[in-house]
Amino acid sequence: MNKRFALLKKAVAAVLSVGLLLGLAACGTVSASQTPDAGSTPASHTSQTSAEANDAGEITFWCNTYGDRAVQEQLLKELTEQFYEESGIRVRYSIIDWDQSLTKMTLACTGGEAPDVYDIYFTSSLLAMGDEKCGLAPIDDVIADLGEDQYSEAGRTESFQNGHWYGLPWRADTRVMLYNKEFFADADITEFPTTWEELFDAAEKLTVRDANGNLERSGLLWNVGNGRFDQTWRCLLAGAGGSILDETYSRANFNSPAGVESLGLMRAAIDEYGVMPATCIDPSFDPVAEFMAGKAAMVMGVGASTRQNIINMAPQMEDAIGAALIPSKDGTGNSSVASAASFAAMKGPNLEEAKEFLRFLGRKDIMTKWAITLNMLNCSSEIMSDPYFSEDEWLRVFAQQMNRAGNMDEPVPQFSQIDAWPNGPVPKMVTDVMAGVDVETALAEGELAVNELLGAG
Repeated sequence: MNKRFALLKKAVAAVLSVGLLLGLAACGTVSASQTPDAGSTPASHTSQTSAEANDAGEITFWCNTYGDRAVQEQLLKELTEQFYEESGIRVRYSIIDWDQSLTKMTLACTGGEAPDVYDIYFTSSLLAMGDEKCGLAPIDDVIADLGEDQYSEAGRTESFQNGHWYGLPWRADTRVMLYNKEFFADADITEFPTTWEELFDAAEKLTVRDANGNLERSGLLWNVGNGRFDQTWRCLLAGAGGSILDETYSRANFNSPAGVESLGLMRAAIDEYGVMPATCIDPSFDPVAEFMAGKAAMVMGVGASTRQNIINMAPQMEDAIGAALIPSKDGTGNSSVASAASFAAMKGPNLEEAKEFLRFLGRKDIMTKWAITLNMLNCSSEIMSDPYFSEDEWLRVFAQQMNRAGNMDEPVPQFSQIDAWPNGPVPKMVTDVMAGVDVETALAEGELAVNELLGAG
């Protein structure tokens, strides 16, 4: 999914492997790495732990870095000041750099320095680390007050585990189709494809070759970064009605007809349909750069920031950029995957004050301000129905795709290892197929490796 998620998954696999071997850490005093610049309400720039904040009549909030740091800093200042005016509770906030994020989350759940409210992901893994004194606290009462029906499937899967809510779903990420409107008009394609058959019919019409049969323009490209194809395959697997794990989250479920067909389609786009070049398997290949250069008509699996990134580098393309729902096999059901993150309350002396802050953060007006200011997708259907999203031609598609997206991350502690790049079973399996390994062989090997990690034999 998100590039930060991709990088962090590799790190978390190593961290969790060690953690699971050593057992859950007991609560104690552990010094975390240096905290980035912080702010508070009223003005202050000193990071504090939960216990220190309690002594000062305050709570602490740690949030990961998003977009322009100055913009995020101003947003946090405004929101914490508003919360103080409404509740009388001071909030001391810290913005955490991504290279420290995973380490700090791990320490916070195993007895180290911890805030009262934390911006988290990998909830299932963090729950496995905590105990009665440390880690994530259930916030069922908070979600009941806010209304749980508004949250997307990805948000629910991330935050609702073991029968309880352990976070307020907020940040969302999903993928859609990027296409060139001008190329579609030239090919007299008036409706975007909704099925796989229609997708490849369109891709063949949009493909351009020179006199020697060499590709001058690809009709379709899989979105891939540094040779990572598995995230695009996850969209196809969802579009075929498949999933990585079974309904009990105890065994692999992708060595199935849906898995065979979707994984086979990844390579068939090159070998059978001929709508994308074999060079796309090179780690240096950049599908969006190909699109900007006019060498690709469609790219499957782009994120919400793609449009602005293209405009920044190729402003002449602004009017040609289109977004559409990813086609599924038969045009119905899920056709993408989505990930989510949440704001969590940490166990400690300030739990009730932390819950009050979560109720504030989860309000429609506050969450809408957060989403618009940072230009981020949200897990709440109420937020995504705001005109900022619903009336924007590009963002509206992401809001619609969220309703047709399965889970990117499954709620088991081992999933960070299953999906770890580049040698986790799922990424390796898809890479092998793109490199020419037989689909059935790759699926069987991937299934065995996943089941071993899950302890299913």
